[in-house]
Amino acid sequence: MPVTQSQKVFLMAIAVFTISAYSQGANVKVNCNSATSTISGAVKALKPDESSTIEVSGHCKENVLIQGFERLTLISNSAATITDVSGGLGTVVDIEDSHVTLQGFTINGGDTAVACGSASVCYLTGNTVQAVVGQEAVRVDGSHAFLANNIIQNNADRGMTIKDGAVVSSSFDIFQGNAGITAGGITLISGGYLVAGSSIVKNNGGVAGILATSHSTVRLVSCTVSDNSEDGINLRGSSEARFESISGPVTVTGNGGSGVNIDDLSFALFQGATVTGNLGGTDVLCNPQFSATRGALTDIGGGKTNCVEPAKGKTP
Repeated sequence: MPVTQSQKVFLMAIAVFTISAYSQGANVKVNCNSATSTISGAVKALKPDESSTIEVSGHCKENVLIQGFERLTLISNSAATITDVSGGLGTVVDIEDSHVTLQGFTINGGDTAVACGSASVCYLTGNTVQAVVGQEAVRVDGSHAFLANNIIQNNADRGMTIKDGAVVSSSFDIFQGNAGITAGGITLISGGYLVAGSSIVKNNGGVAGILATSHSTVRLVSCTVSDNSEDGINLRGSSEARFESISGPVTVTGNGGSGVNIDDLSFALFQGATVTGNLGGTDVLCNPQFSATRGALTDIGGGKTNCVEPAKGKTP
């Protein structure tokens, strides 16, 4: 049956309404130095199915939950801070089932500073995350996160945890000075995936600057992993790592243990990396020695290794 002119008008009206409902959100300003203005209050006043922006200034003392938002941007144009008020028991910014950008903040304390969970997509840009007392400063759990130009520092344990199939991209981030009861800089668990470009992991405590375990994957492109108290990178439980020097060298040096420690049927591929000057006696340590690497004999810049590689075969 042909569509009448009136029906066309009606359908066009529905289309316009649908587009506007998702594209025309609010732009809200929050000054946390005012006693009546909070991020949480602004979030509650917004419609989750709209694309909205909250511009934040001042020193915010609160714990913020963002849940079920289609697209929300929190941006600081004036060095705003968000500080935990739960006494170290809660998450400072908890993002669940949402698509959120968090840009330009200093985030202090909490059990976790930023959580990205429940199939969220999180963009963290230009933030400083510090003084967290719990297990990790940033937690990405079953979600996707894109980090760029952040400083994650001086936390009680891990800088970041990537777990349960979560995928994280890190560009020009710095993970430093995290105490690391387990691993100081970054820990990947249960299928976590990290691709990092030009990021730095340095001066962290714990068993490694980067720990990947339980079928997790690390790809380091032109990154530096240095001066961590034990291993630079530790691979366990059938995990794998790839080291690529593309826009600059991958450098793993000055760590208190091995530069790269490959355990428990894990695998590492070295392509133009420099893994030298680590203090544990072996720059690339294979445990067991066989079938754990490609390129460790020829492509780690002259570092020391106990690895034994098959004479033939290449990994793409």
